Amino acid sequence: MAVAPRLRLEIGDEFLSQALTRRGLQRSWYKLDPSCVSIADVSRQIIAHLNLAATAAADSGTLLLSVDGFVMPPEAPAELLRDGDHVTLTSAAAAAACQVPPAKQQQQQQHQAAVALPL
Repeated sequence: MAVAPRLRLEIGDEFLSQALTRRGLQRSWYKLDPSCVSIADVSRQIIAHLNLAATAAADSGTLLLSVDGFVMPPEAPAELLRDGDHVTLTSAAAAAACQVPPAKQQQQQQHQAAVALPL
């Protein structure tokens, strides 16, 4: 029998209710159910366990589960999660708002700023 991993779970602000915040559950340890087969199953389990269904439904089902800043595809196997992983549950909209421009775009912006400086 495989031992289910314990995850360091962080809930994105868009899913936090006052009740969860009061209980200090925005960052908590979470024991994964061994019956989870895919990352989508893991997301559903977390949503059900923490009563996030109303907020998650309002987000049109665009939930993202990421580990150490890397998004986990919903169809990926749950076995990718290891004991002690830092897992974040966010919405796709919130994740898109936080994305950094690609490196090439950053280089162009830096070059334009350097060219614009008077000598």
